[in-house]
Amino acid sequence: MAESDRVIVTTEATGLNQTTSKLTVKNLVNEDTGAYQATMRNTLGSVSTQSKISVSALPQFNKELSLSTCSQPVIESQTEQYNVLSVNEKAQIRIEGQINAKPTPVIKWFKDDVELKASDRMKIEVKLDLYLLTIKHFSADDVGLYRIQAENTAGVLVSKLYLDINTLPVIVQGLATDEVTLKESNQKYEFIGTFKSKPKSDVFWFFNDKPINADDSRYVVTDEASPEQHVYNVKFQIQDLKAEDSGTYKFRCKNCVGEAFSQGTLQVNKGQVFVDQLAPAVEISEKNELKLVCKINDSNPKSTISWFKDGTELKDGRHVSIPAATVDDQKITTLSLIIKDSNGLDTGLYTVKSVSKVATIESNSEVTILSAPKITKEMKPQIQCPSGAQLSLEVNAIGKPEPEFKWYRLNNEVESEVTLNEADFRKNKDVYTLTIDKLSHQLKGKYTIKITNSLGSAETSCLIIMDGKC
Repeated sequence: MAESDRVIVTTEATGLNQTTSKLTVKNLVNEDTGAYQATMRNTLGSVSTQSKISVSALPQFNKELSLSTCSQPVIESQTEQYNVLSVNEKAQIRIEGQINAKPTPVIKWFKDDVELKASDRMKIEVKLDLYLLTIKHFSADDVGLYRIQAENTAGVLVSKLYLDINTLPVIVQGLATDEVTLKESNQKYEFIGTFKSKPKSDVFWFFNDKPINADDSRYVVTDEASPEQHVYNVKFQIQDLKAEDSGTYKFRCKNCVGEAFSQGTLQVNKGQVFVDQLAPAVEISEKNELKLVCKINDSNPKSTISWFKDGTELKDGRHVSIPAATVDDQKITTLSLIIKDSNGLDTGLYTVKSVSKVATIESNSEVTILSAPKITKEMKPQIQCPSGAQLSLEVNAIGKPEPEFKWYRLNNEVESEVTLNEADFRKNKDVYTLTIDKLSHQLKGKYTIKITNSLGSAETSCLIIMDGKC
């Protein structure tokens, strides 16, 4: 063995015919292990002696404990003593360390200071200087501080690795199904959800299964961590709420393990209002078509439309037509009522009523059908009365403008006959009445009423008989 700064050979005489030789090796290393031989020679021959030296080396890590295989590991943090790695739930993972030591060290694996043993879920292997620990179906119970300990006669070496778990997102509080009514301009509504996720999930929002553009100024999207570990609150606020915002909302949270979602429904109710009301008063001549039209900004949910005349609901038919409502590009609904071949009986108060869950509104139109007088209930052609009896003649008639009327007896106006001074003339709405308290022979004969306005006239007569004589 050649001398060097580390290897020194010395020889000295130690007595009569005795010589001592020394080999000194400084700073022993693993390569110094082996068989050493000393040989002494003189002119008469040589002698040899040998010795074996084994150098024990403190184990050294060629590769510190690390994650060998796993889907999507995430280094979350690092301490002075070990790395912290997060792995997916249910994944199969393998951690390894590469150790150089002589003599071969004794290897032990620990989790949270408890020594690990091989099992169905846990496999411990050695491949040359590579030491492996495999865990199947990693779960929350496997989270902890893992340690590999290598020990030989030279000492002990330790490497540590903390394994955490990535979990599938879980909805803690889902979106609500709600119903609101628009009461003011720039009204707001906010969806709130909560989920648990490790690592934190990315959050995506959808409206009626279509992605929501979070850059839209009408939307404000926020998320914040809850005081509880790995729990997050998400908020989706709609500014300037509209009826068109009714629908299904969903948020999806997704991380490296998987995803979860929550769905809620929002019903935005809006009360209907008239854009154009019915004309307050309408006058047309009979036999013309009557058309009443109004416009509403309809409600959400949709309202039910009904038409009435003098409080009685109208139905679609031959004389009355109620066309289907039409909606324009501005979402304005047009309602109409048509009366074909109008007549005096169509005169009255018309009402359109819109009823929704939110509100009830109505609009009225006073319709006048201008028509010549028309007898709707005539007098009997002939009446026989005893002397002294009370006579009452009644006629029903309509007409617009309001008709004038006159009663006649034998073609003479009744009011001009002195003998009929006690006669009572009355008109109550469309009913015309002539009453004589005591009928005498002088008052028998033919009675006629003539009803007249600017559009024409109508008349009806009754013959009064006493004692079988006209």
